[in-house]
Amino acid sequence: MRDDQISMLMPEFTEAFGSEDDKALARELLLITREIRVLLGQLFLYRAMSRSKRFVDACNHSTAAEGANIVVATLLRSMIISTAALFDEDRRAASLRRTLTAALRPDRSEFLQLLHARNGSAELAGISAQRLVKYSRALRRGKLGEAIATLAELRNTAIAHFDLQPKITGRRAMIHDIDHVISAASIVAGEANVWVLARKVDGPALRHILRKDATGFVGVLQNGLSTE
Repeated sequence: MRDDQISMLMPEFTEAFGSEDDKALARELLLITREIRVLLGQLFLYRAMSRSKRFVDACNHSTAAEGANIVVATLLRSMIISTAALFDEDRRAASLRRTLTAALRPDRSEFLQLLHARNGSAELAGISAQRLVKYSRALRRGKLGEAIATLAELRNTAIAHFDLQPKITGRRAMIHDIDHVISAASIVAGEANVWVLARKVDGPALRHILRKDATGFVGVLQNGLSTE
């Protein structure tokens, strides 16, 4: 298994002693963590394909120009849909905000403190819990909350379906909104993994691997471009 393949197993202590609500919280966070891992991979590939002048110039002077544009546009649309979905208000869907709210409830916190006491990670878990309280607020307000709302509105009016006369209530989404929200979501999910799953995901190492994969993929494409 590669270092960027995050385990989808809940802690043995949760499996053995957790209530159904404790297990449901762990499963939801595992699902969200997996989706954020996919989103990060897409983000690094999008950056590699759209921000490399050498790659863009090589594409524009080859028969691959239109195909590359389609791939970049598809990555962008996919990221908008998936990022907005992370904060969906539908009660049937997994939601990072709702997961944080559930994880910080007194009844869940009581069980999680037992989990960390068993693992000897109480001090680290306490720090993560404090950070999650702060992040939970940030996800709903300020520049981050605005970026999330903007992406959700774009998905709902121009991507998930096509309004003939969309009513734009806020500002238009920009690329840095995607960067901001995905980066923030990965940080929050990392802290939630510590608090709920008693494990620490090595974020910098994961980003290094995904960046290397993306630049390697773009390099292979660039070397194989044909001008015929």
